[in-house]
Amino acid sequence: MSATHPRAGASAVTTDWRGRLAAATEKAPWIWAGLGATGLWVGLGVVAGRGMLDTMEATLQVGSFLVLVGIGQLLVISTGNGNIDLSIPSVMTLSSLVALSTADGADDRIIIGLLAGLGAGLAVGIVNVFIIFVLRIPPIVATLASGLFAQSAILRRATSSTVAAPPRLREFASGDFVGLPKMALLTLGFSVLAAVVLHRGVFGRHVFALGQNKAATSRAGLPTTRTAAICFLLSSQFAALSGILLASYTGPTISLGTPYLLTSIAVVVLGGSLISGGRSTVAGLWTAMVMLNLIVTLVFVMQWNVAIRDIFQGLVIMGVLTAAGGKQRVA
Repeated sequence: MSATHPRAGASAVTTDWRGRLAAATEKAPWIWAGLGATGLWVGLGVVAGRGMLDTMEATLQVGSFLVLVGIGQLLVISTGNGNIDLSIPSVMTLSSLVALSTADGADDRIIIGLLAGLGAGLAVGIVNVFIIFVLRIPPIVATLASGLFAQSAILRRATSSTVAAPPRLREFASGDFVGLPKMALLTLGFSVLAAVVLHRGVFGRHVFALGQNKAATSRAGLPTTRTAAICFLLSSQFAALSGILLASYTGPTISLGTPYLLTSIAVVVLGGSLISGGRSTVAGLWTAMVMLNLIVTLVFVMQWNVAIRDIFQGLVIMGVLTAAGGKQRVA
């Protein structure tokens, strides 16, 4: 009678465990950012000795602006081919200045202010589409250039007008509803809509097909240029809306959108979406956002200097990406 070697049995168990873990990661690629966020949340509660629910509420309030921007960036990145929108910071700042200066602090002018701000963002988006798809300039260069054009308009607008958010818009950006930030609820609504469109709609199938193989998508007769162009236009609109609401929350500045240049890309990648396109998860934007914001909070509570802060942030991000299996394939 033969006996199974103990090491063989242990190896089989390990292989089975790794297989299940890989399958879970493939099905829910945001899980590692979620685990990282949970660990940081618990650790922060222990270190700070403050209410964990209060910490999470503050994180959702501040982080909702990032998720809103991240939805647009995710759409662009999902189309693959190296598509990234670097005009987001300038769109956020320009749209906020246009919107709030048009509203002029009056509640009865909120709608016209919002339309003006979204229109400014749309204008930058149209410039992006023209440079990328008509002039055939690579997206990274094109969106960086349009962002510089917008920056010129920002400087002119900032010196020619005084801006202040209408009271109702300011209350919405900073207020709560049933114990949750109104911004978080608004962003959650857009997130659900984006997830449905991407994973249940025809447009989403076109986006993922384009991100996986542009040549095959074009040969199949799918509208590759139109699909990518729509994603760039939507990115500008999400950035514009986020900028308007962020300026209503913190006050408008000419550097309002600067912190969102890299973080809008980070939440997409850390959340489990492929930087090369073809696979994206909207839920991952939330887990990545929470993780990044909790890192900043923990660093602030611990009063670490800049060098230690950057090292810690880098280690956490590398740890999450390594745990996720390094599946960020290169196109």
